[in-house]
Amino acid sequence: MMNFVLNSCNEKIPIIVGCSASNIEDVFILADLAKQKGARWILVQTPLEMRESELLEFFKKVDQ
Repeated sequence: MMNFVLNSCNEKIPIIVGCSASNIEDVFILADLAKQKGARWILVQTPLEMRESELLEFFKKVDQ
């Protein structure tokens, strides 16, 4: 779905891609793919098992 939307819009309008998943590694994979495909923004929800003390590092890693 992400590929279809990004290819169809062809950078004519900015697209935000949801990159949430049930585990942390899948979030990073989805976020990297969205960035590579040209998504302007990504929307991420932390996995349920994430502790509050891990939040800042999680979002820093997503941003890389």
